[in-house]
Amino acid sequence: IMCKNLLSEILGFCDFKKEVFLAAAPYFHIMGLSTMLHLPLLAGSKIVLTFPFSGEDFGSKLLKVVSFAKISIFVGAPRFYEMMIQSFEKSRWWGWFNFSSLKICISGSVEMPKGLRKNFRKIFGKSILDGYGMSESGITHCQKKDFDSNGSVGVPLPGVEHKILEYGKDAKGEVLVRSSGLMKGYLTEGTIQNKESFEIFIDSDGWLHTADLGYINSGELFLTGRKRYIIKTKHGENVYPSDTEQVICSNELIAEVAVVGRKAKDDYEEIIAFVVLKNELAEGYSHGELEADLKEYCKFRLAPFKIPQKFYFIRELPKNIFGKVLRNELK
Repeated sequence: IMCKNLLSEILGFCDFKKEVFLAAAPYFHIMGLSTMLHLPLLAGSKIVLTFPFSGEDFGSKLLKVVSFAKISIFVGAPRFYEMMIQSFEKSRWWGWFNFSSLKICISGSVEMPKGLRKNFRKIFGKSILDGYGMSESGITHCQKKDFDSNGSVGVPLPGVEHKILEYGKDAKGEVLVRSSGLMKGYLTEGTIQNKESFEIFIDSDGWLHTADLGYINSGELFLTGRKRYIIKTKHGENVYPSDTEQVICSNELIAEVAVVGRKAKDDYEEIIAFVVLKNELAEGYSHGELEADLKEYCKFRLAPFKIPQKFYFIRELPKNIFGKVLRNELK
């Protein structure tokens, strides 16, 4: 119901029976289940199923379905939009297809890569809105307009409250949400439990502690990572991996980076960066030279305790089907 109210607000007056939803995200994921099954069923809209959701030709399949089935609403991971762009750019043939039926494109599951939203808008003339949700809460946030690349996941849906449980003085902390759509608890050995021993739980005031980290600015939610991935350095400082990743990724030689903590002595963690290079730019450099250059690059842009102690150069980051980095594998 909250998602339906949001779409009504974005679209204005609309007859949902005339809308066509493209269900590309699998139904075992909350994004697909909530927005591409529950929502269109509630609204009485048409659903077009597209499986499998992987493979080199998936981008082409999405483009064909959007054009021939006159898709008006599409929710998918950034990887889906990326594959659509890649397929379009491979052949001029797609210039004959009509994608004007698209009214709303929403992205979720993982952060939108730099430039992807801009490229999609340039090619298809459509903006991609960002959203946020969890299995335990359903969809709770979405942009109501194209905020471009400000990094937010939007504002709370109608009926959703949010706040930040702050850690320290930087206004960053754990994201808490409250709504009528929250789970009751986890089913454990035949009983519903809501104990704080779980990473994600609901407190006595009805707030879901998401274990996601972020901050709120002008009502918009900005995510900065997961609580479990905070790196505790030997200086007693908490380091958010995203702070270090953003700086490293701003270097022209870097395609992608993921920062994790590695256990060292006395229970503190070392900061480790896994880096994917732009090979055409990094050609001719040794890994030792690159590591030294990146440390120097970080020194002028980061506090000393946020600079990685070690850089590993790898061909690609391990990811799931939605493009989310599997940090536990890196650790």
